[in-house]
Amino acid sequence: MKNTFLRLCGGFSVMIRPDEDMNLDLRSIDCFDIIKPGTALMKFMWEGIEVTLYRNGGMVFYHFEDQEAAERHATEIWKRIGVI
Repeated sequence: MKNTFLRLCGGFSVMIRPDEDMNLDLRSIDCFDIIKPGTALMKFMWEGIEVTLYRNGGMVFYHFEDQEAAERHATEIWKRIGVI
């Protein structure tokens, strides 16, 4: 899968987005330590990193700068929720 990366907030966060929108049902996802549930986005903790997951499958990793690690984390998260 090819992904798009953006550095946010002066380089202290990384956004990763899949090439094709996933149209996720975020309310049905319950396999994370959820901080804020929602239908358009949800916030949760993943291995000590705060993550926002959007309905299109995109994610923001906060206070995080490593793009390669962000891609690995995103792939693990997508696998856990069953979209790849």
